[in-house]
Amino acid sequence: METYHLISFALVSFLTVLSPGPAVLFTIHNVFNANSQDVLKGVLGVATGILIVGFFATLLIMFTTEAVGGAFKVLNLAGAFYFLYLAANNLKAFKYKNSLSNEQKKHFFHGLVISLLNPKALAFFIFIFPTYMQENYISAGIATLLTSIFALNVLLVHCFYYFSFNYLTKTIGIDKFANYFNRLSAFTFFIFALFMFNQFLTSITQ
Repeated sequence: METYHLISFALVSFLTVLSPGPAVLFTIHNVFNANSQDVLKGVLGVATGILIVGFFATLLIMFTTEAVGGAFKVLNLAGAFYFLYLAANNLKAFKYKNSLSNEQKKHFFHGLVISLLNPKALAFFIFIFPTYMQENYISAGIATLLTSIFALNVLLVHCFYYFSFNYLTKTIGIDKFANYFNRLSAFTFFIFALFMFNQFLTSITQ
């Protein structure tokens, strides 16, 4: 693979990760509602999920577009239900901010699942990722390299969000803002759920 292709992929994946989405909201939400160790566990979970998504994306590319489409339908439906759960969970965190349950403390697991069901990540690996593969030949080495670059961007970008919002919480009166953000992220997760339900219904009626 040419160097400019790697640079292009790194830039596109960086901008994809940087743009607001479920994983970014998850990390920022954790900054307001968890300790630093748990926030970093969540970030590692998101990055690990990307590695898994990249692996399965490579396998699916080796098969037919029908296999990709079928997998996308299942993930759309699963993602819709999971984002509804996250919306409810964020509202619960807003109401009981200082008494998080053990379930809410499973940050690595939640970060992992968010990556596996993230529509932004799925769209990237289904529609953009294959364009960086050689035509009629899938190199496991290239796929691993590209997926690792994406996962590294996840670590860099989410750590940037973590340190930025962590700094804000220590320098200004952030409590009220944090409470509003929890509500906003809950609403956003609800919108993501509706979007994925719509994608699923559209795919089965075509």
